[in-house]
Amino acid sequence: MSTLVPARTVSQSEPPTMSTPADTTTPMPPSSIFRFYDLPPELREQILKNLLLSKTRFVDPGDSKGPMNSYVSSTILRVNRQIYTQGIPLLYSKNRFRFVTGALFRSWTAEASIFASRTLIRDVIVHVSIHGIVGDFPGIDERRTLVCLTHSNFPYLERLALAFQDTVCMGLDKKKEMVRRIGSVDFKNGLQELKLLGLEPDLKKLLMEELRHLQIEG
Repeated sequence: MSTLVPARTVSQSEPPTMSTPADTTTPMPPSSIFRFYDLPPELREQILKNLLLSKTRFVDPGDSKGPMNSYVSSTILRVNRQIYTQGIPLLYSKNRFRFVTGALFRSWTAEASIFASRTLIRDVIVHVSIHGIVGDFPGIDERRTLVCLTHSNFPYLERLALAFQDTVCMGLDKKKEMVRRIGSVDFKNGLQELKLLGLEPDLKKLLMEELRHLQIEG
């Protein structure tokens, strides 16, 4: 006959204890930890390129405090300073930064936290309203957008595209005013390519003539 083990008597002054399961987690051996910088330099660079170079070649920064679009995975830059230092030039100098409005471009350019990174940019496309350039709409001041494109803000800019909106129903005087304002912008002297998108052929020709001193490709 088996002998029953009596249950332990719990006094009122002693709270019951709960048993905890034993920790069966096996510590990860040091050899299984992934060490990014143990990889060959060329492989590390390829991983960073896969993450930081947009598959569509466009990067839409969003607002000044918002994240970039989903075409790049810039979170890897937060891992440590070494990866940040290596990855920032790839992100900013190898992608085309696209701004769908002049207001967005101005807001992003004014953000102090990205000043040093912004100077690395080589390729920009900005959508601007012609009526905002000539001052037809007080609430849309694209003249400030043009000022943001100056050499001091983008010292290494090589390729610039201006995508003009609202180009129809504009008189000759307004067209000349637009050309004058754009021609007065202090673009970087080393600008290699300037694309003027959405313009009528005669207006584009007039503007390129105004910008001939830049000696750039159209």
